[in-house]
Amino acid sequence: MLLTALKWAGTGDLKIEEVVKEEIKLPKLPSNIRELPKTKPKNGKVSRETVLGLITDMKKHLDHDPFLIEAFVLSTIAGLPTLLVGPHGSGKTTLVKTLASAFHIGDRRIRFKHITVKEMHTEYNVFARLDFGELSSGKEKWIPKLIGVEFAFLDEVFRNQRIMATLNEVLEERVFEGMPLKWIFFASATNPPNQYYRNVDILNMADLDRFNTIIEVEDNGLGFADKVVEGFKPELDLVVDVSDIRKIRDEISSTKVKPEASELAKILITAFSVCGFEPVTGSKNRYIIYNKFAVINDLKCYKCIFQKHRICPRYALAPKRALRSLIGLAKARAWIKDSKVSVEDILWAFKYTIPGRTAIISNELREEVPTYSLLYDRMLEDFREWYAENYSVLESGVENHNDPLVHAVRRFLKPVKRIVGYKVYIEKDKLPRFLKWLTINRGLSIERAASMLQELQRGVFVQVDELVITPMIDAIEISKFENKEEVEKLCVFLEK
Repeated sequence: MLLTALKWAGTGDLKIEEVVKEEIKLPKLPSNIRELPKTKPKNGKVSRETVLGLITDMKKHLDHDPFLIEAFVLSTIAGLPTLLVGPHGSGKTTLVKTLASAFHIGDRRIRFKHITVKEMHTEYNVFARLDFGELSSGKEKWIPKLIGVEFAFLDEVFRNQRIMATLNEVLEERVFEGMPLKWIFFASATNPPNQYYRNVDILNMADLDRFNTIIEVEDNGLGFADKVVEGFKPELDLVVDVSDIRKIRDEISSTKVKPEASELAKILITAFSVCGFEPVTGSKNRYIIYNKFAVINDLKCYKCIFQKHRICPRYALAPKRALRSLIGLAKARAWIKDSKVSVEDILWAFKYTIPGRTAIISNELREEVPTYSLLYDRMLEDFREWYAENYSVLESGVENHNDPLVHAVRRFLKPVKRIVGYKVYIEKDKLPRFLKWLTINRGLSIERAASMLQELQRGVFVQVDELVITPMIDAIEISKFENKEEVEKLCVFLEK
């Protein structure tokens, strides 16, 4: 326990100190995540009210999962590059066009462009091209294509690695061939990389880290059939003016994060990115690798002594961009609720920022999670079980634990200072009055008070209820007060 500096004093013969304990306070995981409240769609400038109405209208208009719609709209509003992953016909393009139909700048619709990437495309077919008429006269002039619109949608983005490489640069630098990017909103889509989509080739898993939000768009049966029969069009009768979107994005980025939410984000990312490496040569040296994604092919997980642990030999995650994406999307959800980022916001954002960029190490697990949604369910289940098993160990601060994740996570947890009590120091001539206070407020008998006075004058400590009264050289220490209000009333009483 630590004693703080003097907090307040009376006339000089009275001192009070707070007794402070440092402890690790772990976040509690919610059992479920609530859907955002529904509200009536409303035309107007982009705000919490108009965005909530937009989400409500899109949920009514489309047959996608409600949480998926929330994630896509909030990610787009926050300006986070978003990747939609799903089979052809699952509604990726419909989702994007429906959202874009509501966006206006003043009285006009936002400039939206949809390009489906082909194998023969170059960056000059997609982003901008040279003006060949001007070039023939010796002048270099560029004609903007996708970089000149306000809402850009790149479909089948992983079909062409040249386009993907250029997109990485465009998203980071926000320029192409020296020309500034005009994008206010950006979304992209791809079919899932499997044997049925041979033109989808994710050569570099790091390319997925270019997208903050990765949303799987799954088919949900034929619930959409009736709307198709009626002549469905991907358009909303709604006008959301996004001319001041940058102000809203400043609000989102400056949204505060609750300490417990910050701790959970760090614990989640660490749990899926850390490796407790011990050489298979038999050496007793152990190492903590904080980004096993970077060395995954060199790890011999099948020989690892931690093989039975729930998370370490199953997943790999590059931590820094994952954490940035997780916090960014969680802030968007907290913003629309006009609150600080909570533990629930972190768990909600986890589904749309982490599974899509996670490598599965275990061959057995790879066969059990064919979709991102199932991968999310499994990751969360594994994390919940691991967290419950190690909760007391993490909280107590025990160091000699064999689970490498526990050791790594504890390095990032910040102890919280908590006031556990108060101490009062009084001069010895105040002792009779203090004993009188005990008789009035603690029911101490006059006989016991007289006996205590004699014992204290002889240098013997005494106890009344939880209070411990200890004689010192030139003062009396009264410790283990639990109630601040009681201490303040005692001070007033003693100073009369």
